Amino acid sequence: MARFAEPEDADILRAVRHHHGSDLKQIQDPADISYLIYEADNLAAGSDRRSVEDGSNGFSVQMPLMSIFNVFGDQAGHQAFYLRSLREDAAVQYPQPRDAVRADISAYQNLYRDLEANFLRKSPFHMEADELLRVLEAVLSYVPSSTALGEAGDISLYDHLRLTAAYATAMYGYFEAHSIKDYRAAVTGAAGKSCRATNMYLLVSGDISGIQQFIYTIPSKGALKGLRGRSVYLEILLEHVVDEILQACHLSRSSLLYTGGGQFYLLLANTSETIAVLQRVSEQINDWMIAHFSQRLYLALAWTPCSANEFLGEGTRQAFRRVNEILSDRKVNRYSCGQLQQLFSPTSPCNKTQDAARECAICHTSVSRLQPYPANPEIEVCPLCAGLYSFGERVLDKDILCVSETASAGAVPLPGLNRAAYLSAESLADVQKGMVPLERLYVKNNSSLQLLSRLLIAP
Repeated sequence: MARFAEPEDADILRAVRHHHGSDLKQIQDPADISYLIYEADNLAAGSDRRSVEDGSNGFSVQMPLMSIFNVFGDQAGHQAFYLRSLREDAAVQYPQPRDAVRADISAYQNLYRDLEANFLRKSPFHMEADELLRVLEAVLSYVPSSTALGEAGDISLYDHLRLTAAYATAMYGYFEAHSIKDYRAAVTGAAGKSCRATNMYLLVSGDISGIQQFIYTIPSKGALKGLRGRSVYLEILLEHVVDEILQACHLSRSSLLYTGGGQFYLLLANTSETIAVLQRVSEQINDWMIAHFSQRLYLALAWTPCSANEFLGEGTRQAFRRVNEILSDRKVNRYSCGQLQQLFSPTSPCNKTQDAARECAICHTSVSRLQPYPANPEIEVCPLCAGLYSFGERVLDKDILCVSETASAGAVPLPGLNRAAYLSAESLADVQKGMVPLERLYVKNNSSLQLLSRLLIAP
């Protein structure tokens, strides 16, 4: 790492070199970020490493990344992954019988060269945080975070690094909000035990309700493209909401624990500023949902304070149970007072009939302008339903999904915080030529483009 660094990167290099307890004795400054990385690394290791009861001990350099499903069934059925990058094989890698898989030195050397090539192209110290995450994901997703024989070994080094960053940034945010500058005193000794018992973190969960009805509200003609457009749109909608939250909190996607199936989890700092962002997201996103979809789609957003101790061992289960109970309550008790007034007022924008004789043939919304449905010109639909069908056509052969504040041809609307946002499917060539206005990019099933968030989308 040192050969890629500039003099101003000394604090980061120091944290890399001194993130283990024995190395911290060399640190003189009590406000050095090495203490945060040390504690975050310990928390990540405590969260993702579990012992196995087979009597094994020691380490093995040939130990591969194990399947997470090895915790079920007997040891004879254990499986593991070959040591490779995500780019080496276009096909998804499935776990193989454990005895047939070895992580040899040559495989590690190949990954090292791959990582080196990326850093020679652009120094990791000059990369945006999310760009560096994409590089690490591509290279380290099948590298085990621990080669201890007595541990499950089913967490990748990439996931361990990402979780370490999530803990560190949340910890830093909490310390900044409470004017804590002496990191050494905060995370070591007796004070460190007290720190781990403090509710410094927020476990955040979001869930979009109404997905099934939204996706399957389509006519029979052009059903495949209609389904594709709506399902991909909802997936990007969820990712976009996550990125809006992270951007408002000045965080990277390392703080994203999980996203998929209409739900996400985030690990954030327990500060008044973070809670204010979450409240604003809940209000503004659902205002937008009401305006565009009435009550058909709803974003439930919940959070609960947590301590580091809760993320170690069995406590994690209680933290997730707690936030999911709050989320379930939010899904039953939807909307703020102002939003309920809109929904119950016959003269509000969401209830006002723009043209009683003109109704979208798909979503049955009364709108002032209808247009022929691309798959069946005999019926007339609203611009959004027509746009989702056209989006389903374009997303089949366009790999880049672009979010912009400017509505380009064929773009469909997305919610935003204090702004408008639009989604379009574009070719890589058009994006590289600067022909498309963009702010945020997602790529389908590709790990070779580090600036883009990678999404696995069925063809």
